[in-house]
Amino acid sequence: EQDEVFPVHVAAHLGELVMLRYLVAAGADVQQTSGRGFTAQDFVENNLSGPARQMVMEFLQNPTKTSSMGEFVKSTRTRDL
Repeated sequence: EQDEVFPVHVAAHLGELVMLRYLVAAGADVQQTSGRGFTAQDFVENNLSGPARQMVMEFLQNPTKTSSMGEFVKSTRTRDL
């Protein structure tokens, strides 16, 4: 049986921090649950390890919605991915 997931879940599962930032900037809710009740944090906990896991989890625990494209671009360059 397949789970209904949203872009925020896929990005979290893959460790795509830049995509997560983009999705949040576009209004995505990091607390959105999948069809089976999993959050983006659940996908990270079950699928990532090492530095990628830490960086994505830090963002999901305190997502920052940027107010302009310039701020978004700047936020994606704060760390080397």
